[in-house]
Amino acid sequence: MDHMGKGSSSKTVKRDLSVAYGFVDPPDPWPSTGSGDLAVVVPLAVAALTEDERLSLDRLRRNASGIPRYLVVPDGLELKFDHADFSVVRVPAIAMAGIAAYNRMMITPWFYRLFAGYRYILLYQLDCLLLGNSVGRWCERDWSYVGAPWFGNRGPDDLKSVGNGGFSLRRIDHMLAVLGSDRFAPQFRFAQQRRHFSGWKHLKVLANGLIRAWCNGGGSLASRFAASFERPEDEFWSQYAPFFMAGYSLPTPREALGFAFEDRPRIAFDLTAGRLPLGCHAWSRMDRHFWLERLADLEQPARTTGAAGEIDACEREPALS
Repeated sequence: MDHMGKGSSSKTVKRDLSVAYGFVDPPDPWPSTGSGDLAVVVPLAVAALTEDERLSLDRLRRNASGIPRYLVVPDGLELKFDHADFSVVRVPAIAMAGIAAYNRMMITPWFYRLFAGYRYILLYQLDCLLLGNSVGRWCERDWSYVGAPWFGNRGPDDLKSVGNGGFSLRRIDHMLAVLGSDRFAPQFRFAQQRRHFSGWKHLKVLANGLIRAWCNGGGSLASRFAASFERPEDEFWSQYAPFFMAGYSLPTPREALGFAFEDRPRIAFDLTAGRLPLGCHAWSRMDRHFWLERLADLEQPARTTGAAGEIDACEREPALS
């Protein structure tokens, strides 16, 4: 999580994601939400929006007009913009009291139980742009999780893994199955896991997390692991969740480019042969000029590139034997 309506920065800094073990109780009273195939969930921790955030909301309204939309806000926050077309879900204020708290909430079971009536949620932070209206087709592919792929350091076009959580599609029953799991299978099921855990740094995170989980009581093994996880929540869903659920599935990083761009958008655009993704994250921070040009292109009556978010490939991230 790097945006809850608090502006943006051109710098990437190491964040302290530590919070108290066990974190916080679920909302009381429990919010009422609907049911269906898909909902859009917008986390927001500020009352008023910047111009860029208004643009983000406008793109969402334009391309997800028929999809239920929820604002997840802390208790006590009074919103100062028109949100009549959104349902508001209030959570304990401590759960959104900064990036570390939000990060932990996103790997806490009660957050996903809030939307248990839906098959998928599109998590949409307000530094995102929804560029196309084909999000439903991505749900049809049955992946557990998909976000903008991350680039590695083996070259400018090195795609290493899926993916960023700021604009991400999450299958609710799989999120809950992971966090409710007492199963741990120590196999690297995906190529991106083998790369991620090729050094001691992340193996140490895994080993120490398991030791703490086995020593602490209360809840499932996976929820105890998550309760002391101090890495970004999207890293948990991308690299650690497959250990806890045999059926957990991910797209390849190359296919995830059709879903979203984050960093290196010009290179990503070349890799997709000039085809825009369904959406993007951190657009203003990564390359504002590039995205303003693409938004202008979208307003033209005819475009030579394919529809945003549509790609031909339909492959899963290959499992390793």
